[in-house]
Amino acid sequence: MGIVNIHGRVRAVTHDEQGKVYSDSGWMENQETNWAASAVAQWLAGINNTGYNPVKFPNYMELGTGTGTPAKTDVSLFAAIPATNQKCSSLSANANVTTFVSQYYGVSANVGTYTEVGLMDSDGHLFGHLMAAISIQLGLSTTVTWQLTVNV
Repeated sequence: MGIVNIHGRVRAVTHDEQGKVYSDSGWMENQETNWAASAVAQWLAGINNTGYNPVKFPNYMELGTGTGTPAKTDVSLFAAIPATNQKCSSLSANANVTTFVSQYYGVSANVGTYTEVGLMDSDGHLFGHLMAAISIQLGLSTTVTWQLTVNV
């Protein structure tokens, strides 16, 4: 009997005004949530992502300043910062890997050092949670890339 497994990883890269890499976190492993597993099971069962009581796809990222250890039972970030919640700028799929990208530009509303990041749907259901230092600096752009891999 096969087992379906969801595995996620996240990377944050900051570029200066000339496009030169200012910082790169490297790939970090995240914690997938029970909501992510439930959503995949419902999609496999043919539950639509539109209409009445939809099971939506993840397409938003949010940063936070909380502390703790992410768990599969998490339903939100520990201390989400609403000003950082934004729709992913791109989504793509290649074989069994889906890539979500969010671009943060260093403007006064979101400048700071964050300690956590989450991947969620438009209703705020958390698909993945990661503790990581992500710095958004004035005048710089930070690209957060989240990859979910489904293995059998």
